[in-house]
Amino acid sequence: PGIAVGEPRAGSFLNTGTPRGLVTYSDAQGVELQALRVAINGQDRTALFTVGADRAEAVLPEALRLPEGEATVVAEIKDLAGNRSATPPLRFVVDTIAPVAAVALPEPEAYLGTLPTLLRVSYGDGTGSGIAKVRILVDGVERTGEFAMGAGGAQASLPLADGRHTVAVAVEDRAGNPASDQGSFTVDTQPPVVTIAAPAEGSYHRAAAVEVSGTAVDADPQVVVEAQVGTGAPIACTVSAGSFTCSVPLAEGEAAVGSVVGDRVHQ
Repeated sequence: PGIAVGEPRAGSFLNTGTPRGLVTYSDAQGVELQALRVAINGQDRTALFTVGADRAEAVLPEALRLPEGEATVVAEIKDLAGNRSATPPLRFVVDTIAPVAAVALPEPEAYLGTLPTLLRVSYGDGTGSGIAKVRILVDGVERTGEFAMGAGGAQASLPLADGRHTVAVAVEDRAGNPASDQGSFTVDTQPPVVTIAAPAEGSYHRAAAVEVSGTAVDADPQVVVEAQVGTGAPIACTVSAGSFTCSVPLAEGEAAVGSVVGDRVHQ
């Protein structure tokens, strides 16, 4: 008689330990259904199958969940004349463990001041079925083709515009198990722009301390502003919502008040 294992498919990778089983059989003179035997990983599991005239089907129960790794199915049957046929061992792989994926560079919430921007992602599947698909998006746009792909990761140097960006990586192993990660960062190639609003140029002051204020505009909210009189020591200013203020002591006579400003990229 003819007999074949239809499911699982030979050489397949399954992300379940309780797969469906399908065995088909036929013979011109008929088959002896009571002679059907189905073994999974060497264990007789015939009792799990619903046997029909030309096929037998089953879903492996949770109590008999297959372990991770390679598994085999062998089926056999006899025709009414007593002739026996058996399938060669059909091999498939159970892989229910998800791979890993991560955005390695830039670091989360990094501020970068140079171009092009180096982007790097990593991925792997340990002892599983192996990575089959990799997809990389930058600001929601597919950029996978611009990355140099390796066995454990991919990288690219891209000319990104100033501003906030997001890179996302999504992978699947050969069994269809997914993994993903994403990270955000900011490209800031322009130094902060600072403007002193007070004191006014050429103004006169009676107090020994003068309030210095103005604006500091930058892509990085962590701007540091210091006021400086001549070559004296800088005095830290309070910065909030793009404005700064600080009290600067002055000696009698003319004084030149300047500013020192920096962010996480430009010092």
